[in-house]
Amino acid sequence: MHHTILSSKGQIDQLMEGLNEHGLLSLMRKYPECAQLMLLNGTETLTAQAMIDLFNVEYSSCGSNNRQKEEASTIMFYDYLQDIEGRKIIYLRIVLMYLNCTDGNVFLSTEPKTVKMAMQTVLQFITGSSCIPPLGFDSSPTINFCHDPAVTLPMSNTCSLSITLPTAIVNAETFSSRMTFGIGNSLGFGHI
Repeated sequence: MHHTILSSKGQIDQLMEGLNEHGLLSLMRKYPECAQLMLLNGTETLTAQAMIDLFNVEYSSCGSNNRQKEEASTIMFYDYLQDIEGRKIIYLRIVLMYLNCTDGNVFLSTEPKTVKMAMQTVLQFITGSSCIPPLGFDSSPTINFCHDPAVTLPMSNTCSLSITLPTAIVNAETFSSRMTFGIGNSLGFGHI
């Protein structure tokens, strides 16, 4: 009780005071279901279309040499999201475990685990959040592109809410495989 309530009492009191000062506290008490929608994460399933609608794509200029590759990568990314929604993306995740022995030696063990890729995992890779906040993100997540032929994995920046897609991959199956490997094997938030 102390940790959950008493240690946060000052913050809770300040929040209540601010809501009351602006007349919101009485409205929230009168219409708790509306307050719940604003303050709690929704339980709605994250769909491929919701993810697609979330992004701004930063393409090169029309007619540039890179534009076609960027459009192809975007289409493969959208198809990848559709495949996740259809539960078609499965990957093997290697879980590292450290085993302590009685003699003081530490051994590294691996435990293979088959996992279905989830839309929440992709969103978390890009934004650091596994769900869309009730009031949305501060800025729209963006799709950027890397034109280096040596780069075949996606990169993300959770601070700027962006994913950088490789344009070197032209085959949809290879693109899907590299996306799954990159996202599925990143430590990410909540896995450390």
